[in-house]
Amino acid sequence: MNDEANIQRVVVTDIHMPFWSMVVFMVKWALASIPAIIILTVIAVLAWRVTAGLDTKTVVLMEAPVVRTGLSS
Repeated sequence: MNDEANIQRVVVTDIHMPFWSMVVFMVKWALASIPAIIILTVIAVLAWRVTAGLDTKTVVLMEAPVVRTGLSS
């Protein structure tokens, strides 16, 4: 049997979904994206730290600057 000969193409033109059901779906979708954004941010920060660590001229932004006031006790 040839499966490629039996392929039918389908175009979806409309979805019948109640309004409040769509609102609940979109709220769940937005809430589910929060962990994904956090994970992508962590990956981006780690990648930035690795590439910044390869450059010896890059200033590390995570270290607090040393402030010298000129006052000594």
